[in-house]
Amino acid sequence: MPLWKIFVDGASNENGVGAVIILISPQGQQLQSSLHFQFEASNNEAEHKAMLAELHLARKVGAANIEVHSDSQLVVKQILGEYQTKGEKMAAYMTRTQDLLQSFKKYFILQIPREQNVFTDTLAKFATNVEAELSRVVLFDHLPMLSIQAPTIINAIDYSTSWMGPLIQHPTTGEFPTDRAAARKI
Repeated sequence: MPLWKIFVDGASNENGVGAVIILISPQGQQLQSSLHFQFEASNNEAEHKAMLAELHLARKVGAANIEVHSDSQLVVKQILGEYQTKGEKMAAYMTRTQDLLQSFKKYFILQIPREQNVFTDTLAKFATNVEAELSRVVLFDHLPMLSIQAPTIINAIDYSTSWMGPLIQHPTTGEFPTDRAAARKI
């Protein structure tokens, strides 16, 4: 029984509403999805919306058996039938979630402590603050020593094929892009 592990978290704060889904295939490959909602929602609604989004994504990748990890006690207990849902909107989320769960051969829903979901939680909070019309790239690197102790190394990165190219060109060369939309961004 190949089992897909899924970590999910939703967040709602003064910056907006977002969610993150991390799917891990039975072979250990990870697929991460970040969602920025263009509507207001409570934190509980964001958690429910994240749960629905991860079920849709799991179906899209062909997962038949899933193990969902969420730090939301409320959402997990509602799905397991241990807590009642209150309000029309929450009842609609639960109905949709239960319908989607029936499309899997086997599923397990686990509530995990927040400290075991820190990475997903951080990405969900980041997703609340992302401007939806801009795609973002987060470069990640490990620093083996203090910067003041490391030799100076300059890595040349070619941004010419990236959306960042015109934005990087201006401060470095002083030239504006010929494309008016890119020039306006500067």
